[in-house]
Order: sequence, then structure tokens, then C-alpha cells
Amino acid sequence: MSANTARLALDSDARTEPRDRVVHIVEFSPFPRRRANERRHIGFTQDCSTTGFGLDLSEPLRSGDLLRVTLRDIDGGAALDGLARVVWCRLGDVARYRAGLVLIRDGARRVLARKPASTRRAARGPSSEPDLLD
Repeated sequence: MSANTARLALDSDARTEPRDRVVHIVEFSPFPRRRANERRHIGFTQDCSTTGFGLDLSEPLRSGDLLRVTLRDIDGGAALDGLARVVWCRLGDVARYRAGLVLIRDGARRVLARKPASTRRAARGPSSEPDLLD
């Protein structure tokens, strides 16, 4: 068994969540941004689960890097906005790259995303101080 075959077997054995073959447009950028001129990149999901997704992209990513990701619905609305960690990346077909990303979640096992201001206010309760984030 070659190293690549063993790695593929290991990757598929490590998957604990069922995968849905669905295509979303994904906008992503390094997190945190290191330079002011860093642009967002575009990729496409190949499969998605509740814990991560496979990404088809034109440039390689480094394992371990953090990305700010936004998955877009068919109508262009944000289906998910949060952080993800690159688990693996390798050259795929036709000079494109495939990467596996795992979503970073908080203690409640929810995707990290900014809550609407009304939700944040309700969770804190009444306050006489102005909310500077709103």
C-alpha cells in the first residue's frame, strides 16, 4: 500500500459524519488577516457535513491554517459565516486543489457566527450602558 493510498484510507476512516454532496460557493480569507491587501478567495464545496466540508479551489492551502469562511446559498445569501481549520490539501484533477476543512465551534457545538444585536441584548438582559457593538 503506497503512502497516498494509506493517507486516503486514513482520511476516510477519520470521517464520523455523513457527507452530503452539495455545491456552495465559498468565500474565504486567512484568519487573522496579516496584510491589509489580502483579498477573499473563491472555492466550491464538494461535500458538506455538520462538522466540515471538502473544498475545490485554484490555489493550495497549508494544513493547520485558519480561514474566515462564508458559504453562500443558491440565492447568494450567507448560509454559514465562521472560522474553519485546514485539515489537509492536495492536488486534485485538472490542476485544481482539494482541501478538507473542519469548522471551529464553540462549547455549545454551534458554528462561530456573529449573533444579531437583538439576540445579544436579550441574552445580557437590560442595561443602562449603550451597546457599542451595535
